[in-house]
Amino acid sequence: NVFVAGLSLGSLLTLKLARNNPKKIRAIACLSTPIFLRRGLTSIVKLIQGTRLKEIYPYKKKAAPDVRDPFAAKHHFQIDKMPLSCIRSIVDLQEVIKKDLPHITIPALIVHSPYDHIAPFRSANYIAKNLKSRIIETLTLANSQHVLTIDYEKDIVSQTMGDFFLKFIV
Repeated sequence: NVFVAGLSLGSLLTLKLARNNPKKIRAIACLSTPIFLRRGLTSIVKLIQGTRLKEIYPYKKKAAPDVRDPFAAKHHFQIDKMPLSCIRSIVDLQEVIKKDLPHITIPALIVHSPYDHIAPFRSANYIAKNLKSRIIETLTLANSQHVLTIDYEKDIVSQTMGDFFLKFIV
């Protein structure tokens, strides 16, 4: 029994694994999947796409992680800069995954928060609508942001994911 779960970029990779290994993976869980990024960030990446700036200009992230729980935010390590070329790679992967979604047929759990400042909530709706899985469950969190696994509702995320995967153990 193989189950795959991912958070953020990890959930994009989870979807890619599901597309490439449908007979090996029993079910997947996608948490805070950035099938879209917030508009400003995507626009910057596309704007400098053909320039040398993409290699040298680091995107300065906000100081605090995208977490509501102040204790978790204080104790969560986060880099404060990311090269735009890395974000460009994410945008490229998003396009691949959008094309892959109609070919993914294994059971999927989609967990997202409408308060996610990295991956807009419309990402979750888009994935749920475009997956071809017969079994798609969604969980919308009301008191978390992007890093669901350490935020206020982390126990709900863990329990829901565990319960979901248990349904598919052979």
